[in-house]
Amino acid sequence: MKNTKKILVACLILITFFVTLNYSEATTKNEENGIMLINEEAEPISVEESTEENENQAQILDTKATDGVYKLSEDNNIYLPFIRYAIDRIVLDKENNSSLGTLFSSSSIEVTQKQTGLKCLFATDTVRINAPMDYAIVFAGQNAVIDSQINNSLIIFGTNTVTFTENAKVNGDIICFASNLEFKGQIDGSILGTFSNVNISGTVNGDLRANCQNIEVSSNENVKKNIYIETYNNDIKLKETYPNAIVKILEQGHKISKAEVLQMVSKGLLVCLVFSLLYVLFDKKTKVIENVTKLAKEHPTFLLLTGPLSIIVCPLIILALLVAALLNFDFIALPILIIYLAFLLIAGLLSTFIVGSLMIKCISEKFIKDQNSLTKFGFSFLLFAVLYALARIPVIDYYVTVALVMISNGIILLRIFKNKKLKD
Repeated sequence: MKNTKKILVACLILITFFVTLNYSEATTKNEENGIMLINEEAEPISVEESTEENENQAQILDTKATDGVYKLSEDNNIYLPFIRYAIDRIVLDKENNSSLGTLFSSSSIEVTQKQTGLKCLFATDTVRINAPMDYAIVFAGQNAVIDSQINNSLIIFGTNTVTFTENAKVNGDIICFASNLEFKGQIDGSILGTFSNVNISGTVNGDLRANCQNIEVSSNENVKKNIYIETYNNDIKLKETYPNAIVKILEQGHKISKAEVLQMVSKGLLVCLVFSLLYVLFDKKTKVIENVTKLAKEHPTFLLLTGPLSIIVCPLIILALLVAALLNFDFIALPILIIYLAFLLIAGLLSTFIVGSLMIKCISEKFIKDQNSLTKFGFSFLLFAVLYALARIPVIDYYVTVALVMISNGIILLRIFKNKKLKD
């Protein structure tokens, strides 16, 4: 109950924060549009106080959207950090010293003037960087072109082709994920990423580490340090240019050996044996399994809803707790987060035992009249073995495991929240 109260307190704090944030944003927008809701009995507010309040609100959340082209040179009010949305393209045509900025475009993004600090660029089409930047995180729906200097490291995602021209110079590392990488520039650090095709004709002063299908390096002077390639292509000829390059050929499929099969079977038998002994012991010494079975019969809807819900809301709960920790509520959020992750881990590891115990109890009460210890042990061992095997059959293993975890979470939550009614 103490943990439940702590969770409720953290949730109330988060709700209050986001409501306040949304109210501040709504007030700012209304004032910009000239819409003022004034209470006749309210005291008059001075112009200086209103201006100061607007500036503070703008500093909290500086967000703007446009249905046309967004140009940085036409935006005179930028605070830290800032977010910009544009239906059309975005052009960063003015030097910006903000440490953090995020820009979303339904078309393309082009950088034509120097940008200081970290900029996150999201475009459904092409991203072009034609001016120096400090740091950049780039998401391009089509292509990305780097034609200038990046003073530090660069993270870039491109659906099609990422091109570093002859003018491109990166002083840090490049982490890149794209279908094709064309590198003609110069980098002081290393290139790391996953590609279909890689073409290196520029200078890489660090390492080249890539997972790719095809790779071409113009000469043995292009990559100064180590080359490590993982590929499914047996025809890569990189060794002819770089004899010291490490090329790991990945297998298309993994064949399970007899030793691995025997190890898997032995492990399964040991797990089922331990689970069967635990079931017989719990069923004989305590009424935990009997009580949970009664609760499941009385509240089947609660069991079936809370289990899947616990999986769906898991990322949201973790995110909310992390946000609370960042807002200086770590003394509440971190213990709750640890307890919650421990709950998920235990429920996941013991899901076969928890669900299996409930199934054994329900089936044995209905169909097995002679319930001595030996009968219980034999039947439980058989059912645990079936569940263990189903969770490891290819194709259906993922679905069986998720189903076991969901039902297990539902049983635990049922025991926590509905146990009081059973005592009454």
